[in-house]
Order: sequence, then structure tokens, then C-alpha cells
Amino acid sequence: MATDIDEIYRQALGESSRPFAYQRRIAESGMPELLDVPTGCGKTPAILLAWMYRRFFHHDPATREQTPTRLIWCLPLRTLTMQTARFADTWVRNLGLSDKVDVHLLMGGEPQPDQRWRLDPNRPAIIVSTLDMALSRALNRGYLASRYAWPIDFALFNDDCHWVFDEVQLMDVALPTSRQLHGLRNALGVRSRHASTWMSATVDHSALETVDAPTVGTAITLDAVDRADPGLQPRLNATKRLIRTPLDDIGKFAHSLAHVVRQEHVDATLTLVVVNSVKTAQELAKLLRRTGTNDGAPVELLHSRFRRQDRDAALKRVIEGPPAGTGMIVVSTQIVEAGVDLSARTLVTECAPWSSIVQRAGRCNRWGELDDARVVIVNASKQSPYDATAIEHAWEIAGREHGSLVTPDSLAAITTAIDARPLLTLRRKDLLDLFDSAPDLSGNDVDVSRFIRSDGDLDVSVIWRDVAAASADTIGARPGRNERCPVPIGAMRDWFIKLTPAPWVYDPLERHWRRAHKDDVRPGAQLVVDASQGGYAPGDGFDPSIRTVVEPVEPEPSDPTPDDDIHIGDNSSSTEYGRAVPLAEHLADTERSARQLCEELGLDDQGLSAAICLAARLHDAGKAHDDFQKALHQLAPDADPNVLLAKSSTKGRLPMPGDRTGFRHELASVAMLEANPHLATAHGVDADLVIYLVGAHHGRLRLGIRSLAGEPERQILGLRFGEDIREADLGDGLIARTTRVDLDFCRLGGDGERPSWSARATDLLEEHGPFRLAWMEAVVRIADWRASAEGAQR
Repeated sequence: MATDIDEIYRQALGESSRPFAYQRRIAESGMPELLDVPTGCGKTPAILLAWMYRRFFHHDPATREQTPTRLIWCLPLRTLTMQTARFADTWVRNLGLSDKVDVHLLMGGEPQPDQRWRLDPNRPAIIVSTLDMALSRALNRGYLASRYAWPIDFALFNDDCHWVFDEVQLMDVALPTSRQLHGLRNALGVRSRHASTWMSATVDHSALETVDAPTVGTAITLDAVDRADPGLQPRLNATKRLIRTPLDDIGKFAHSLAHVVRQEHVDATLTLVVVNSVKTAQELAKLLRRTGTNDGAPVELLHSRFRRQDRDAALKRVIEGPPAGTGMIVVSTQIVEAGVDLSARTLVTECAPWSSIVQRAGRCNRWGELDDARVVIVNASKQSPYDATAIEHAWEIAGREHGSLVTPDSLAAITTAIDARPLLTLRRKDLLDLFDSAPDLSGNDVDVSRFIRSDGDLDVSVIWRDVAAASADTIGARPGRNERCPVPIGAMRDWFIKLTPAPWVYDPLERHWRRAHKDDVRPGAQLVVDASQGGYAPGDGFDPSIRTVVEPVEPEPSDPTPDDDIHIGDNSSSTEYGRAVPLAEHLADTERSARQLCEELGLDDQGLSAAICLAARLHDAGKAHDDFQKALHQLAPDADPNVLLAKSSTKGRLPMPGDRTGFRHELASVAMLEANPHLATAHGVDADLVIYLVGAHHGRLRLGIRSLAGEPERQILGLRFGEDIREADLGDGLIARTTRVDLDFCRLGGDGERPSWSARATDLLEEHGPFRLAWMEAVVRIADWRASAEGAQR
């Protein structure tokens, strides 16, 4: 087993590997808040291996204990996550940690086996994710996750985790959002610990200073010892000739650029071409494939609008590079600016802001193995998404440096005087408002995309299936992630108006597929398009101009999350193993699981621990409701009719009466506790906290409670004013007397004597803070899942 950081590097990276001086400092002294070193100098292993070393191998037990459980690695572009996840997985295996730490690739719709970070929050995990997927979870609006899993993800992505933000120059408004979340965790408090690292070769330090995170903590840069290291010197001194080449005809941008590429490409070498838009990349790749080069080099296209298997295959070919003695041309968007280890002999790049030029140049002669590398900068097209002033300034710099030999250091040392445009800032009020995960009255959610991308152009997922003659009942299962192609919202809206008929979208409120409206094109939406309408080819990715039929892919099996939003009613009470579970047994199992979780997670506040465990004991009390028991027993015909059940023996939707299809047993549980206040104070704990955790344990009742559309005036979520719930033995001496249901606590003003649910929940939010309160919710919820699995397997 590894005993020091040198041995860690040898085992993880190979016998000849060793840490650079700055990597050693990070491993021994701690993870920095800012890592500012030139491209190609090993930032990824510096942080990944330092976390593993400090968590599992450090000689100081206190360091191991204090290192956060989850390492959340955020990349600004989807196509880069695969490589980082592969590194993490390989290094974990090489260090013999496979049985101790999991590596997850979070790209939406992850299948059940990949959710261990939810089900076992004390197990160390490396979660590699795109910014939109990770930050949306930290903001309690997890893209492509069940809305009822949002609070759990919110808790686990803000507590006991170390965030790594890779390549900050590409983060846009997500950068101040990430800094604000860091500052607000400090201000509002988390249950255990948290930390963050921002890293890049081109860091604007002023951009890291925000209202609630005004100063940057420990920063690591290269010192004289680092620069003298013989292992780093070739990378720091990797020279390339910088050439500025105006295009012949900017109006025919792709054609003029193709001419430059053919001139600059050297036979049997790798040429990398980086442009500023997907459309330009697709046009250029088509031209180069059509006209070819002298050596017949294949042309690979990289951008963000591919289905997973096509994207992964292309990226794999690019990373492996051309076979010896042959060449390759890679046409890419800015996705190569971060995390892709390429070393091209020739880089041809469309002009972009100088920080992007520096990053792109880092993929040319990356390891200093060439003596004739060239970086060729051409004009920017009119389609460039970047600020015109920033591009103009970079073009002027390229003119001054024309013909010079440059290195990563010399390029990064060139400063720009462009004033950054103001970006939206997440404030405390915004975060507190997002704690309530309920949709608005129209069924829509608060949109957090403005805190993640300033242009609002986040992704939807497009799925191609043979659905020309389909109906809402025959579309098929919810899409597997291998079917999905990410498409920016703006591009999808432009294409949407040309599609006849319209795509299909799944409506979680109505629980069926329906034809989509333009307003359905929102972040995280999944739209099923008939394959005959085109729009995609494996070598080109999403392209609305493609008219040929798209070949659908077979969806991968993808289990829903334990509380998937496909179930708006209460369908969580059946098991897969053919055994009905008595209510008292399940409540005892859940309390025991909650106590074990509190111990595993190191909760040393006995009052909070007691409240969590009592909530776990009481959480399903409302299942004693007569109609709920009748439904359970219909699915468990062999069970003793006199025994209250928590789980049926047959898997299926509970046959609740038609006027109770939206019945929520947790609201019935709250009503029982309101009528039996002694239950919630059984161990001298905060009764309001216990009742809140009981009501919130499925993620549906949180800051507010309201009726479903179409429910009668005296009914809320299937529960009726004035009806009775039978006496129930909840175990451990807790008896819930017969309850006459009074739902006045659901009203905004309460009943005059006792504050409303909303008022009490808001007070708890203020007292404990959003991160701690959500964490307590998560513990009860996870304990319930664990107990359900345990009961089913007996």
C-alpha cells in the first residue's frame, strides 16, 4: 500500500512518475482555493491524487478525517467529462481503492446502480459532472433528476464535499454563482464541512471576488523551484511560432479557413483546428472531408451536440491520435480548451478572447516534443459568440506577436485590459427562495439557468425514435441517456417551429406523453422527435439541415430514482421480492437505519439526532389510513387483514379510489401528529422539526402544501377534512389515537392557535439554514430507502 505522495504518483501514473513540487505541496499542505498554473502542468492529477492521498493515505488521522467525502469535479463542457472520469477510475483502481471509493459520471438520467452516492452518503465518491448538472443540484433544481430527489442532491452537493471548478475562463456566470455558493455555505453553515478549488492557466483574480466570497483563500502558483524542475521545464518552455493570418474572404469563412488548414497541415502530423461555433465546425469538417489533404488525413469533428456513443467514439479516436506515420485533422469547438490532452504539431484557431487563445495554444506542442510547431490565428467569423471588443483586442495582440516564438508562460503573461461585463450574482435571498422545490400554479419551476449560463442557452435533450404513427400510449419508456443528444435551447427553438408534427414531451403532472409546445423547450426537457424528420448524423451530430432519416438507438435500461416524478400519486409502497412488510416493522427498520446513518455521518448533536430518528419512526404513520390499507392489502392478498402494512407484496400501482389518486400518505402522517402532539415530543425534541421531517420525507411537502388541480374544496392531496384515521400502533410504545383530520394547518394563516405549516417551515429554515435542514431531510429519506430494501430482502 502507498505510504507517501511519491508512491501514490508511481502507483497511479506509472513507475517513472513523480509529483512536481507544487503537486507535493498540495498533497501535504492541503487543497488550495485557487490553482493557477500553466496549461499542461498536471492540474488534474494535482487535485485528484491529492484528494485520494489526504482521504486515504495521509499519515495524520485528523487530515484523513477532515477531508470531505465527495469530490465534485465540474467541467464547463460535456465532452470533457468522459476523459476526467476515465482518469479518476484508472487511478482509483491503480491505488487499490475500488472497494473504498466510487467514480460517477453525472451526465443526466444516471441508472439506479450509479446512485450509490445518494444511497450511501458516507461512502467516498468522485463525481465528475458538467457545470449545469452539478450547479443545478447545488441550487435545488437538479437538471434531468426527479424533482423529488432535488432536496437530497441539494443536501449532498453542499455538505461534506470538495468542489473543483476546472477551467474557470469558460464558466461565464457560473463562476460568480460557484463563488457565491461557497460564500453562502460559510455564512449559512453546513452540517459538517465543505471546500472548493478553482483552477485554470488563465485566471482573472478579480472575477473570483463576489459579495459573499470577497477574498480568495490559499492560492498555488509555480515558484522558482517548480520552474527549475526538469520534468516541468519542457512543458513550460514548449515553443511554437505564432502566426497571424488574415483570411482571403471573411464572407466565405469556412471555405477560406479550409484553404488555410490545407496549406498549414504537415503530412503525417496532427493538425488541430479550433473554431468558435458548432455551425462553423460542421461546415469546415464537411469541406475538409470533401476536398481532403495531400496525405489523406482523416477529419475528426468534436463538438457538444452528439449522442453519447458517437461523441465518445470520436473523442477516443482523437485522444489516441493517428497511427504512427499517418496524419489527422481534428476540427473542434472550444471544448478542447479544457482537459483534453492533445499535442498537435499545428494549431489553426479562429480568433477568440485572449484567455481562450492561451488555452487553445496549450494543445500545440503540449509536452515540448516538437521544434517546429505553429499556432496560426485567423480572423473571427461574424457568427462568433464572443464579445467583439475582446476578439478585436486579441487580434491586435496576435499582430504584435506575429512571427514570435511563444511559450505557455509568455502567452499567459500577456495581460488584457478588457473590462469584464457584469454578470448576474446569486444572492442569499435567491438561494432561500430556491429551497422550496414545489412548482408554481402553472406546473413550472423557478428557472436557475440564469445563474449557470448568462445567455440562457442551456441544453435540452433530443431523442430520435420511430414515432410517426405513435400515440401518447405507444411512445415507449422514458429516454435512456444513450438516446439523448444535447441541443442548446436556442437552436432547438429555431428547429421546433419547422417540425411537423411537433415532438413529444413527457408531462410529469399529467403522467403521460403529449405533443410539445414551444414553451416546453426549457432546460432539462426531453423531446422525442420522429426519426424521419432528420436533424442528426453520427459523424456530424445535431444539424437541422440534415434531412436523412436518423437511425434510433436502443435505449439503455434506466431505472427511475426511488421517488421518480412519474408518480405524482402515492405508488411507493410495493416491493419487488414478494413480501408484505408490516407498518410497525418498517418504522422500526427506518428508525434503526436513521440512527446508524447519524453515527456513520458523525452527527454529534444529540438533539438533532433524536429528532431525525423520531421522524424516521413516525414517517409512515399516515399509511394507517383505511383507503391506503385497503389498497395495500389488495396487492398483498396473503397478508393478515388485521395487520397494518407499510409495503405490499405485489409490485404495482396502488389501487386507490379514483377521488384519492393524488393521496399523499405523508400528509396523513402530519395530520396524525397534529392530532397526537405527544408523539412528536416523545423524546423531548423539537416537535415542529420532527413534523416537518415527517412531511418532507418524499420531497413533496416542504415549504407549502396545496391541493392538486381539480380536487374538491375540502380535500388536499387526497386527504379530507373531518375524516377519521384509525388508531395505530407505531411500535416502541408509540400509539397514535384515532385521528379526526383537521387540515387547517395547510392554510397560510393556520388555525389561529397554531402557526401554519408554511410559517413553521419558514422558521425552521431560518433557524437551521437551508443546507442543514435539507441534510436532515436527506438522512430521513435515505434511512427510509435503506429500510425498504432491508425489509424486502428478509
